[in-house]
Amino acid sequence: MSDSPAPGQIVWRLRELMAQRNQMSQSEMARALEADGAHPISRTQVGRMMARAPTNLPIALIAALCRILKCSPDELFGWQSPSPAVDLNPLLTAIGQQGRERRGAAHVPDVPRLSGDAPQLDEHERARIVGPAARALPAHVLARKPK
Repeated sequence: MSDSPAPGQIVWRLRELMAQRNQMSQSEMARALEADGAHPISRTQVGRMMARAPTNLPIALIAALCRILKCSPDELFGWQSPSPAVDLNPLLTAIGQQGRERRGAAHVPDVPRLSGDAPQLDEHERARIVGPAARALPAHVLARKPK
């Protein structure tokens, strides 16, 4: 299991605050929490809480930790913002963008403009792989105008 948080998640900063503020050890923190008395917690639970981020944390315990460390909850918890989205299919994104800009299927080109490093297919190769252009197919029976 990795120590670094997953992107877009809450970061548990108890050990960091203990090192910065009070230079407290695990046993000193357990004694301080016992003396505070706001939330009963065993020394084993304190050790687990220091080793990794807890999944459930009572408000009374957060308040006790903030009193002992003389900090606010926003200092006890941090936020790892998500990494920017990566476009996994830029060609498809470009085709969709062209369609939105032109507002109608009649104006979308048969072969979209590709980025500089993408190979451009000639019409015959494209027809062999993709099939004929939609304009080459006859209109559906229901799409025809009545006479």
